[in-house]
Amino acid sequence: MYALNEALHSYEHEEHLNYKPLYKYEMSGNTYSSQSQSSGMLSEDGQTYFCVDQLGNAYVLNVEDGSCIWKIAPGEWETKETNGFRKILPVKDEKAVLITKKGIFYIDWKKQQLIREMKNDAEEDFLSERDRDGACCTVSGTNLAIANGHYLWVYDLESGECQLQSQYDQEKYSSDQANAIAFDEKAENVFLAFGKELNMLSLLHQKAKRVC
Repeated sequence: MYALNEALHSYEHEEHLNYKPLYKYEMSGNTYSSQSQSSGMLSEDGQTYFCVDQLGNAYVLNVEDGSCIWKIAPGEWETKETNGFRKILPVKDEKAVLITKKGIFYIDWKKQQLIREMKNDAEEDFLSERDRDGACCTVSGTNLAIANGHYLWVYDLESGECQLQSQYDQEKYSSDQANAIAFDEKAENVFLAFGKELNMLSLLHQKAKRVC
């Protein structure tokens, strides 16, 4: 917050940002960044920062002092097929979810433990090659929704159950990736945006509905 205030103050009085960070942590590789999504996310309380780098490492960082709580390398779990971590999202109660091309990993970052691994039965990768800078995915409570351009999956991270697996209508949607994804307040429906179209997929009825 101090760094943000310094940056805003300098921008208010000058034509460029000028600030000095309180802390820094040297990662093994650069982070992903694009106009659509960033690889980094803050926890709800703003005390923990989650990100991945281009080498497939995932990081859980302490915002207060800049220390690394946990660096998770692609080979952290030798029996698991990781292929490099591409996205990390915070989940409530000091949990997080890691996404790779082939798998989803639910972790307890405080205890530095893997809780479970999840895969799909559609013989589809969770991420396409164009998603190097971040998957189209979101978390609500302990529910994860992820779209790869052909399928939408919704998982209950606590149980590991796949609540919804829905294939896109390829003739209807010319775009091979959703622009945005979100749950409703009760996490009973998932909203996907394709270009100028918004579509809702109901978790209760397991079918797609056009809403506008």
